[in-house]
Amino acid sequence: MLEKRWQDQHLFIKAFEDSPIGMAFVSPGGKFMKVNQSICKMLGYSENELINLTFQDVSYPEELKINLELRAKSIAGEIDSYRLEKKYIHKSGEVIWGLLSVTVERDDKGELLHFISQIVDITEQKIKEEKIRESEKLSMVGQLAAGIAHEIRNPLTCLRGFVQVILNEDSEKKTRYKVMLAEIDRINEIVSELLVLAKPATENFGFGSVSCMLDHVVTLLEAHAKLYNVEIKKYFEADLPLIKCHSSLKQVFINMTKNAIESMPDGGELRIEVKKLIKSISINFVDNGCGIPGEVLQKIGQPFFTTKESGTGLGIMVSKGIIQNHNGIFDIRSTVGKGTTIEIILPAI
Repeated sequence: MLEKRWQDQHLFIKAFEDSPIGMAFVSPGGKFMKVNQSICKMLGYSENELINLTFQDVSYPEELKINLELRAKSIAGEIDSYRLEKKYIHKSGEVIWGLLSVTVERDDKGELLHFISQIVDITEQKIKEEKIRESEKLSMVGQLAAGIAHEIRNPLTCLRGFVQVILNEDSEKKTRYKVMLAEIDRINEIVSELLVLAKPATENFGFGSVSCMLDHVVTLLEAHAKLYNVEIKKYFEADLPLIKCHSSLKQVFINMTKNAIESMPDGGELRIEVKKLIKSISINFVDNGCGIPGEVLQKIGQPFFTTKESGTGLGIMVSKGIIQNHNGIFDIRSTVGKGTTIEIILPAI
């Protein structure tokens, strides 16, 4: 009997250690007690590093609430297992998605011993799903934008021409006509952005240097940053690989830099960080502005939603479309009172 029990235990340990699925024993307090190599590889830590951490340390902050609620129900004996999709933070700082399955292990008296956690890496699947959702959204908005833009642009051109003629002929009302021209040009700007949504850039892709593009963008916007008393600091890793891109990518960098500067009306610091990942490049625009409330953050990227007095609400949506066209990832994280980070991940050559 003892020999059978020992054999069963030995087989379980071997299955645990050799499993291609990330597995861990977690204490009632959340500390990793024992982990296999699959979970170490998934999260980027060694075994010794992980057993000195808690599951909270590697969980994406916004994902913790539901996880803690389910654990509390397990500890209270209301449920014996649970399953959920959640985000984790890799040691490198990358965000990964995992399908978590948790089983409660109790002793003969019903006292909680530990949790057995299994995590399947579903990052690639989630990225594909997000790309499909974004593609469908952009396609629908693009079709609408194309129709609106073409209907507006023709009468707009005619109007601008007549106002320009009157401006040249009637000097007494020059100020009013200048305001009219400015408003017409403003509408034209919105139309141009709608057309970018409707027809993403189709020019040929070439090879480009992210650091060179960002250097140029910073030079362009240095004067704008001084107006807001914002200091731009660059942190670029050495020997960054080239990426496959077209010129529209520079417009994304301009949009993100300008947005970050304007989020700090009382001055501050904008950090532009570029680092190598395994097969990609991560570009982070980190400001220490006022931050974005959660309910507002959820709406950013929706057409015509903006927090700026003179914004169109299309800049982020256009930028996300361009990044998608580059097979990249666009992510916004923000904390009210601390600032905002916009991360763009692009495939490297």
